Amino acid sequence: MKLPKFPEMVYHDRAPSRPSSGRNIKEIMYFIAFMTFSSSLFWFFGTWFIAVWFGIIVLVVVWIMLLPTPRITFAPRYMTCDKQIVYYRNIYKLELDDQEGSLSISYADGQNLTIKRDNFSTKARKSDKVAANKKAKFEKFAQSLAKHVKYFAPQAQLIGLPQNE
Repeated sequence: MKLPKFPEMVYHDRAPSRPSSGRNIKEIMYFIAFMTFSSSLFWFFGTWFIAVWFGIIVLVVVWIMLLPTPRITFAPRYMTCDKQIVYYRNIYKLELDDQEGSLSISYADGQNLTIKRDNFSTKARKSDKVAANKKAKFEKFAQSLAKHVKYFAPQAQLIGLPQNE
């Protein structure tokens, strides 16, 4: 039996990474120290160590590539955000704050989940396009969530979201 594929969006709910432009002098010094240390280990232990060393490096790179990407997934009766599941029926308040760029979801006995506009991923490189793409993805997410909540929990408060649809 083939399971249906639900719509999903990439959402990085972790601390933003540093900008990749420009190298830090400290990072360059660490890299030089690491290379010096590695070459001294190769000289001391011999050629078998080179194979083990590169094997470990390959395993680490593969492990990093296989780490799961955090996503927001819309299923018919619930949504998941990374490892958190929110049933639409349990949502009692959605509050959209355009100035801050966040959507607060209050559900099930006072639990809260805040989705921020800046955490949506984009492949754009220019800052104005990045901002526009993140805003578009965030608005699409907010509208889709509001549609599901209106259907499953009509008593829920929708603050800052369009009421008529």
